Amino acid sequence: MQPIQTAMTWQGVEISISYKPRWIKSSSISHLEIHSLEPERAPLPVTETGYKSHFFHSDEIFSEMALKQMVEQWLDEAAQSPKWQAYASSQKNQQLMLF
Repeated sequence: MQPIQTAMTWQGVEISISYKPRWIKSSSISHLEIHSLEPERAPLPVTETGYKSHFFHSDEIFSEMALKQMVEQWLDEAAQSPKWQAYASSQKNQQLMLF
């Protein structure tokens, strides 16, 4: 199992993704990091700061495509929360005020 470093765009935000399988060599604990790159430190549904470190059990070997799909699904699900919906709505209202 090799580490994966990749990037993706989610709702206009460029995100860096780093996946390290078997972060602790004697266990199945893997480590995932996501960073908002552009806009820098842009909030995401799973982090207000644009950075998220997440440990989880995984025996799967992720391909780059599977990793991106997993992160996208995580973000999409988290984006359904009332807190994120309120944030997204406030951002739309701010943009409309600029015109």
